[in-house]
Amino acid sequence: MSMDALEKMHTDASGVPGPTPDGPEWLNSVGVVDKILREFGAEAIRRLGEPDGFGWVMNRSRELNATFMGQGYADPVVYRTGPWNTPEFIGHNCIEALRIDGEDRMGPMMALMVMATDMAEVVHANEGRPAEHYAPELERILERTRNALLGLPVPGR
Repeated sequence: MSMDALEKMHTDASGVPGPTPDGPEWLNSVGVVDKILREFGAEAIRRLGEPDGFGWVMNRSRELNATFMGQGYADPVVYRTGPWNTPEFIGHNCIEALRIDGEDRMGPMMALMVMATDMAEVVHANEGRPAEHYAPELERILERTRNALLGLPVPGR
């Protein structure tokens, strides 16, 4: 991307700052959210096979909830957030788009917990089969969560 294009994104007409070449990663970027979810999903699948696994998923989901709400004190990585990263927007969208019962302020946390348990169920149901067999289903689960976190259309369950 050229510097002019990046500068234009940073100073668009809405007044909402976008990514800058030397600033923190933009949390409303598909690539950034996808990376966070892939790391979380892989670790959650691994941990859910352990005795304290659900506790880890809850704690990490809570930490990432704070990150997605722009209160990243719980996460070692600092991200740039915008007006979307509030309970009224990202939280409400996660609850509505994924049809989850919960409060808007906990929307990202609930979305992450659903993603982790759905992925673990797929892996467990396909135990002993090659990963290529069920990888598309894991991708669909990840896509649903990513899109809910970004306010994009969420494919059906």
